[in-house]
Amino acid sequence: MAQLKRVIGKKTLLILTINSILGSSIFFLPAIAAGFSGPDSIVAWILMAVVAVVISTYFAELVSKYPKAGGIYEYAKHSIGQSSAFFVGWVSWIVANIAIALEIVGSLLYLLPGYSLFVYALLSFAFIASFNYISYRGIDYSSKMLLIFGGITLFSLLAIIVPGSFAINPGNLVLVAMPLPLIFLSIYFVSDTFFGWEAAAYLSEEVKNARKVMPRIIVLSTVIVSLLSISLPIISLGIVDWRTLGSNPASLTLVAETIFGTAGSRIFSVLIFVLIMGSAASWIVASPRLLYAMARDKVL
Repeated sequence: MAQLKRVIGKKTLLILTINSILGSSIFFLPAIAAGFSGPDSIVAWILMAVVAVVISTYFAELVSKYPKAGGIYEYAKHSIGQSSAFFVGWVSWIVANIAIALEIVGSLLYLLPGYSLFVYALLSFAFIASFNYISYRGIDYSSKMLLIFGGITLFSLLAIIVPGSFAINPGNLVLVAMPLPLIFLSIYFVSDTFFGWEAAAYLSEEVKNARKVMPRIIVLSTVIVSLLSISLPIISLGIVDWRTLGSNPASLTLVAETIFGTAGSRIFSVLIFVLIMGSAASWIVASPRLLYAMARDKVL
């Protein structure tokens, strides 16, 4: 079986890991959480960020011990046995494919509402085929593609957070003492933003000096994601009233319109489309490493 090349450096890995953790949910969950617990949802983001940083240290320990392409499959194999790892690997693969389908179709519905099913199917196939072709060309091409998507993600977030910090209305951020169960419900939803370490772990066999580099990058990436994930809801709730924010499915477009005007919000809508596609592309690139690891163990 062909060997994977260790060609991914620190800076590239940092951007790839941030992008794989953030995914596309960060652009929708602030509104969902606000719909349940209003300004108190900021507490949910802070609590979940603390939990995520703690969990990242466990992933850091595992990836330093087993820097293999199988990721969570590899960890399960060494902890609970090959039979259970077989189940973990196949479930992870199925979930990855569902995530890819949801994100690609969802991004098209977001940018191009009202088209026929045939158009969505044709465009979805075109994007999936294109991303798979780039992945087939190797990690050099794949990492460049994911770096572009990761850079756009960070740029888009900072484009909202930095200018938005000057437009905050402090009155919008006053806590309203929502019932505790609603805050826990918000925590449940916002947790999706922080769980993406497995996609980065699949690439660990292609990282230079993985045992030393991967643990640091995973924890550092989680800290950066936590800071971004706390800042964005604060900016969103500080600019738009939580009732309006929670009832608007395109909440960040609304925030962008408040900051930049109508033209700016349209540009931001296109950026969100690109970012969701980038999240799907990261799964298309990373998840075949799981199949590679299972095939190597003859359990595929």
